[in-house]
Amino acid sequence: MRELDLLVQLRAMGLDVRYHIIADVLFRADFWIGNLIVSLYFPNSNYRHGKNEGRKPPAEKFFTGANPPFKVVHFPVERQGFGKVWLASTDSIARLKELIHAGT
Repeated sequence: MRELDLLVQLRAMGLDVRYHIIADVLFRADFWIGNLIVSLYFPNSNYRHGKNEGRKPPAEKFFTGANPPFKVVHFPVERQGFGKVWLASTDSIARLKELIHAGT
């Protein structure tokens, strides 16, 4: 649900971001645009906290040596508290849009 909401928000801003369930599940690519892969995470020390901390392997592990190369950016989505659907805030979406523009 989170990824779908974020995907819709970014596409509404004119970004041609793409998603596929296999890319998400197997390669940790939440979505991509061109050769830029975006990996989202909700900071949690037991699962994922930063690029290399936690038990979730980073997306780079799956794309090393790709030709042409991919650039992977990691983007934390703020936690919004127990019992709430954790959707990205408007501020987070704006920061992610800037990050995507800088990376493409």
